[in-house]
Amino acid sequence: MIRQRLFRWFFQILLIFLLLELSLRVFFYQKMADEPLALVTAVKKARQAVHPVRPTFLYKGYFLARPDSSRAVNEAIAQEAFGSNRFKYSPWVDFRNADYKGRYINVTGLVRESIPDSFVNPGSPDEVTIFFLGGSTMYGDNATDRETIPSAFVRGYQAKYAQGRSIRVTNYGICGYHSYSELMLLSHLLFSGSKPSVIIVLDGLNDFLLMNAAVNRQPYYYYRLKAGGQDDIRLQELYASQDSALKLGILRDSTDAGVDSLSHRLVRQYLSNLRNMKGLATARGITSFFFIQPTPFYNYPNKKNDPVCDNSRSLLIEKAYPILEKSVDSIGNCFFMGNLLAHRTGYPFIDRYHYSPAMSREIADHILAEVGKSINGY
Repeated sequence: MIRQRLFRWFFQILLIFLLLELSLRVFFYQKMADEPLALVTAVKKARQAVHPVRPTFLYKGYFLARPDSSRAVNEAIAQEAFGSNRFKYSPWVDFRNADYKGRYINVTGLVRESIPDSFVNPGSPDEVTIFFLGGSTMYGDNATDRETIPSAFVRGYQAKYAQGRSIRVTNYGICGYHSYSELMLLSHLLFSGSKPSVIIVLDGLNDFLLMNAAVNRQPYYYYRLKAGGQDDIRLQELYASQDSALKLGILRDSTDAGVDSLSHRLVRQYLSNLRNMKGLATARGITSFFFIQPTPFYNYPNKKNDPVCDNSRSLLIEKAYPILEKSVDSIGNCFFMGNLLAHRTGYPFIDRYHYSPAMSREIADHILAEVGKSINGY
């Protein structure tokens, strides 16, 4: 008798479980989810709704990079950085940051907001328009709209050239872009009718950290976002791909010969992309400037004492950056900033790769030292 009751209870519980699981699968496509059971997914989502997951891994870098800001402010910025870290398919350039509107971070279309975005000198007869291009370091990942390199450039320009020409900046930095992505974006902007007076390009990290994307001229986010723009999405193929982004930073041949060969190939492609951007700009009467960015993987002696940045090695960057340093003169208006961390202490990074507000200001000052003179005819 007891055995029969236990069997009935077990059968009823199993039936309820199966009905719940089948019902929840209407809302959750489990083949694409992290969990094998829709019930587990539902419980996790309910828990996150009640107690939102906070990106606590960012807080340490935030507090060190912004010691003058309160914990509440730093946490609010982190929440927006975490929430805005989304992308969408975009024709001609494959992907861009998704639109986002917040107190600290704002993105519309291809543009990250800059505060300030202009300096006006009433005595200036015209306005110099400046497009900034690059990846997440130019975009300002984990930075506010006021802390990005273009914003710091405007403030520095106003302080140094109070009687100079008026300027207006646009931040076209997009997370995950490498130099070929930037070439495609510049082509799209110019062929769509945009014509700045000056372009400023800051990159280098993604071209060697995302080596398989760069060497194959493949966007960082590829199949998943492109499939999302199709009417007929082959979900099984999409799932099997595990998203190409997972594979684009894997060094397939780590032997000395393999690293040496790939580093030289990547350098050639990188310099070719810069020359093509320069050619496009020059043909339209646009002045171009290129800056090879500092990274935690090259000439950063204090790295061992830095609790924030990535402390691993990049063999490709270690080999490629000395080559780039010797090659910048072949481009014209190209400047190597890879040694900017040689004597840097403090906290130049806010996370593994991205710059603290203080480091962004320092980079903006180095850019201004070259660009400001050109803008004002010095």
